[in-house]
Formats: sequence, C-alpha cells, structure tokens
Amino acid sequence: MMGSISLNLLKSKVTSEPPGIISSYLYGFRNGAYHIADTLRPGQGYWVKANQDGKIILNVNSTASLNQPVFCADQPSANPPGAPAIPKLVKPDSGATGTSIYQTFRWRPSEDAESYHLQISTNNCFTNLFFDYPTITDTLKQVSLSYGKKYFWRVNAYNGIVPSNWSNTWVFTTQSAPQPPNPCDPVASLSTLDNFTITDANGNSQSMYTRNAGRAVNLGISDFEAPPIPPKGLFNVRFQSNKFIETILPNQKIKRMPIVIKDAQYPINISWNIKWQNNTKYWLTRPGSGEDKVLLTGNGNLSIGGSQNDVLFVEAQAALPRPCEVYKMGEEVSEDSYTNIPTEYVLEQNHPNPFNPVTQINYSLPDAGYVTLKIYDVLGREVAVLVNEFKEAGYYEVEFDASSLSSGVYIYKLAAGNYTSVRKMLLAK
Repeated sequence: MMGSISLNLLKSKVTSEPPGIISSYLYGFRNGAYHIADTLRPGQGYWVKANQDGKIILNVNSTASLNQPVFCADQPSANPPGAPAIPKLVKPDSGATGTSIYQTFRWRPSEDAESYHLQISTNNCFTNLFFDYPTITDTLKQVSLSYGKKYFWRVNAYNGIVPSNWSNTWVFTTQSAPQPPNPCDPVASLSTLDNFTITDANGNSQSMYTRNAGRAVNLGISDFEAPPIPPKGLFNVRFQSNKFIETILPNQKIKRMPIVIKDAQYPINISWNIKWQNNTKYWLTRPGSGEDKVLLTGNGNLSIGGSQNDVLFVEAQAALPRPCEVYKMGEEVSEDSYTNIPTEYVLEQNHPNPFNPVTQINYSLPDAGYVTLKIYDVLGREVAVLVNEFKEAGYYEVEFDASSLSSGVYIYKLAAGNYTSVRKMLLAK
C-alpha cells in the first residue's frame, strides 16, 4: 500500500475501489514485531492483502484523526549532574487503545543506574497516582490495571546518590470490560480466540491465535495469512504455516503447530490465554526437553532459555464447542457425540492475576452436589465465601471483588463432594 498521511487515521476510514477487496487485517510493524493496526499513524508503513486488483483509499479528509495527549509543563531539559541517564520507555506504546489490563511496563536500562522509579497515574500531571514503585531493580514491572481507563506513565533512574529527570510521559487506554462470553455466538473478535504471545528480553512481542473450527467465525476477513517475513536480523515469531490464526478441527487427532523464533534475545517468555468456551486442549514441547509436554490451561506464562533461533511446538486437540452448535464439516455429527457436562472437577486459575480489585474464578463440576468456594488470607483466616449451595453439574464462573481487602496473597479453595482444590491469587493495589 503506497501513500502518505499527516494525521492519525482510524482503520474505519480505509476503504477500497472496488469495495470489499480488502481480505486481511491492516498490519503495522513496530518494536520488532507485526501488530494489527486500529489506527494508521504518519511516518509508519502498513501491509494489507487484497483479493483482486484495485485501489486502497485513505479518507484523510475525514474527522477521524485522533487527538494527541496534552501534557503538563516540561521538566528542566538538563539532567542533574552525576545522575544516571534518563530511561527510554519501551512498552506499553504511547497512544495505544484497547490494551490488556494485565500489563508489563518495560524501559531500556540506564547507564550507572542502581534502581528505577515507575509512576502510573490517571492524570497527566501525576497528582493522582494509581501505582508508585520507587525501588525497582529490573527494567520491567508487571501491573494489573482497571478496565476502560486512560493511564499515564513515566520512569526515572537512581544511582544511589542522584535521581535522573523523569522520562517522557506515555499514555494509553485499557480495554473496556468484556461482556460474559456466549459460546453460542460467532467468534467476532480476536479476544474470543485462544492466543499465545512470545516476548523476548528486549521487549519485542508477537501474538498468534487459534480457533476451534466448530465455532462460527465472523472476524470481517477471509484470509488468515501473516504479513511478509521482516528483514534478517529483526525479531520474527510466527506459526510455521505462516498463518496469523491457526484452525483446529474438532474430534481429530492432535495437531502439532511449530512456532518459529528468529533473531530473538533470550530468555524469552511465552504467555497464553486459553478460553474454556473453545473446548481445546494445548500442550507445549521444546526440542531438547526430552519431549516433555507442559499442559497449557487458563492464563499463564513460562520463561525459556535458548539461542537466537529456535522452534517451539504447540500441540492442540479440539472437541465440539460447548454447549451450543453441532459441528458439521463434510459429514453429519449427531448431538449424542458430545455433551456440555464436564468430565472432571476443575478449579482454574483466577483471571486476571494479579488483579485489582476484581477477578473471575472458573470451576467445573461433573456431578451435582453441595459446593463451597471460599477465600482465605495467608494466615488461614476466612475472608470471603463466594459459593455455599447445591449446584448442578456444569461450568461456572464467579466474580470476586476484593475492594475491602489489602494487597497481598490470598488462597481460594473449592470443595465439592470428595473433591477439594486450592489455588493462590495476588491482589495488587
């Protein structure tokens, strides 16, 4: 796509002639990885796929340009004598919208710095601090945020004697609170799909998605091909199939999906978000690990060492989506071939985790019975009772609001019949 703009332009203002020839997402390339672009920004390049010849039209005369953030008075331009270099921010990107509420803030190391001070505020003058972390010895910090809020953040460096000036202030907005997912509805957004994200030590990150073919899809595109491979030497992570979204057929043998990693700075981190509605199991294996498999469920992450070039294997096996539609592809599948009743007791990890102040807990019951779900502090004192009643067999989700509790580790325990399970959660205010 050739052309230029001088203002930010929403993707909704990108049209075609003839209409409907755009068959993929708009992809940008930033911080060493491809990303799906909601907004086209001046000075950046973008890739899109069309299913026939035609024109891609940028409606730059529209009123869809985004307002840039307004900041408070600048600090002195000169860094104090003897102070470490002012840190340079990396992620989350300034101006980003719809970001996850579970963020890892990253910045580049400053020479001679012993620690860093991270501030996150809901106003641009940092008079209303949401988080204030003054003694961070690493160049990243994981923070749980709230839905649908604008956040401003900055970092300075400290060498034990003199603090540096603050970095530039970056601003972003978190995603709106999601509606409870309905497995009967078609998949209409990437957030409904299972996803995997690879992040290297430099903060480069790439996300990949999978879909259970038994669920109807309405993503607004017809082509799941990933953008072209970036130049050699740049961070590159993708499915070996070169698909941005891998499709998994239900009631089939296990599907192995290699993830190719090139020019990454190790150690890397793989994180995952598996939705129970997609009814798909995943395992992770890595060459040299003795083919040991790690079961991937719920939300989680794993740090992996290695070299600049590596291959990970994600294996998947899908069942029919529950609890709605009968899957059809080439042959009829009877309703008797699946059920919406769980086959085992499961207490899943709460999400998000860490959280502030609300989180969700999912659990599964293969049999009807009396159920309790209780919250305890680290001293074993009961602080909340979420469930204390008879429940039919099925899948359940409970919301836990910890507004009245202080930050720290809490324990939640499910008891149903002869089954008990205990997990930990972290409240970070």
